[in-house]
Amino acid sequence: MIFRNRTKAPAAIVPGLLFLAIANTGSYLLRRSGNYSESVVDGVSGLLMGIAIALMLLGIVVSTRGISRCNRKA
Repeated sequence: MIFRNRTKAPAAIVPGLLFLAIANTGSYLLRRSGNYSESVVDGVSGLLMGIAIALMLLGIVVSTRGISRCNRKA
């Protein structure tokens, strides 16, 4: 009953969270393996975290614009 009024997560937030999880686990695993230099690992994890942050911010902006448009029409 409580969960009936739940809204769907914006489409950009879910891939953002996925990229964030990949960046964190990839950084951990690449550092542990020792096959790559520290600068390569930092660059790759920074790129993935940047993509994750951008996608999550995009999802927040899209969801707030959708809410404000609905409020204006009512």
